[in-house]
Amino acid sequence: MKRAGNLIEKIADCDNLYLAYYKASKGKQTKEEVLEYGRNLQVNILSLREQILSGNISVGNYHYFKIYDPKERLICAASFPERVLHHAIMNICHPYFEKTLIYDTYATRIDKGIYKALEKAKRAMNSYQYVAKLDFRKYFDSISHETLRQKLSTKFKDEQLLAIFDKIIDSYEDSPQKGIPIGNLSSQYFANFYLSEFDHFIKEKLKIKIYVRYMDDMLLFSNKYEELKQQLILLHEQAEIIKLTLKPVVLNKTRQGISFLGYKLFPHKILLNHRSKLRFKTKFNTYQKYLEENIWDEKKYQQHITPLLSFVQQAYTKRLRKEIIEGSNRVLRGGSWNNNAKNCRVSNRNNNTPDNRNNNNGFRLLLAHKKLSDDLLMEQMTFLHSNYGIKNEHLFSQINECQPIELSSLHGFEGEKFEMNISSPFPQEKHFINRRFQPTERNETLRDETRRFAQQEIAVGFNLRGNEYRRSRQPLSGGKSKVSVKRADVKQENVNYN
Repeated sequence: MKRAGNLIEKIADCDNLYLAYYKASKGKQTKEEVLEYGRNLQVNILSLREQILSGNISVGNYHYFKIYDPKERLICAASFPERVLHHAIMNICHPYFEKTLIYDTYATRIDKGIYKALEKAKRAMNSYQYVAKLDFRKYFDSISHETLRQKLSTKFKDEQLLAIFDKIIDSYEDSPQKGIPIGNLSSQYFANFYLSEFDHFIKEKLKIKIYVRYMDDMLLFSNKYEELKQQLILLHEQAEIIKLTLKPVVLNKTRQGISFLGYKLFPHKILLNHRSKLRFKTKFNTYQKYLEENIWDEKKYQQHITPLLSFVQQAYTKRLRKEIIEGSNRVLRGGSWNNNAKNCRVSNRNNNTPDNRNNNNGFRLLLAHKKLSDDLLMEQMTFLHSNYGIKNEHLFSQINECQPIELSSLHGFEGEKFEMNISSPFPQEKHFINRRFQPTERNETLRDETRRFAQQEIAVGFNLRGNEYRRSRQPLSGGKSKVSVKRADVKQENVNYN
């Protein structure tokens, strides 16, 4: 392959340097270092031109900080003059790096990107039976300086340019002669270029037709399981040649799905993986807080929230987005139920009076108890019989013996009918009874009774809700009982009894 030469003059051309300044300052015009550089722009551009031509460039002036999303990484933010240098180099060298890459590489390329990679991977999930996911262990920190220099010398023959590359490479190392800084524009090009030979081996030697790579995340598709396993063995050997280590390979049937770039891909749908869901919820709430507290103005908020929503909209997340953005109609931990999420946040929900009988609010009774004494058992049977119309004499005796019970058409307040299911899915003789009632003036008596029950190691909870009902799946622990009461006219109380 013919090597590129005579590029240093093009890199040092003033028009190219001004273009590099524009690209490096995009979106950062209000930062002090950018403003300072722009105040003496012509002088700084001429100084940078002289440094490039003489080879006496200043690199390695990094600001180090860590990020923890989605995992811990050390970021090396170069100074602004150095970022202008990186842009100036890549403005000219970009076409030569681009020529070495295969079509199926999607990171840091024009008209490519994460969503194009997802589109191709989703189409392949519909057409192939098996998919393998490959990923290198600590990829940026494992890139060999010696191997990278060798690869660059096969592409460029300009000695001054190669000397600049050497200085940029040597400005950082995670271990002796290994690692390139995360956060540099040059590092993105180097990292993508470093795996170019690996890409050609997959496509030209192994003859894998469908292959998708986004930086060091790779998917390989095949209809032949054994053949794909043999190809993966050869890829491990190829990784050793370029001094990288592959993580354990994930080999699945496509119908089982595969995690890729924060998504879970299936043949006919794309979902967010668990970590991405948590990230979306955390970031959205954080951005909302910054906007409400005037830490961010609307413009900055929009700059952050737009890519976040764009990311989750690539997957089937309609319900998730609605719950997080608009709020859920259910408030956990003893909260309320309503047909409007906002009405769950107030004591007097939807301005309803305590005797309101609409179907958009109600509450759920939950009793959890240990094995009861005969006296307490009889006391509870009498209470439920007199207040709720429960006439089954064997109800609590069966519960006490850990037997599942199903009752229906039981009479509740003011003669209204509700269904109650009783089961014992919990160990250690702990059981839950679920029943839904409408709020009435008799709730005050019920609240007093539930507090008395709580003193006997019985927990009672109420949740306002609409027509449907759910059973709580979380038993009590630690031997402590709680009372959680929510009514249309009474604010929430949480009481612990020893």
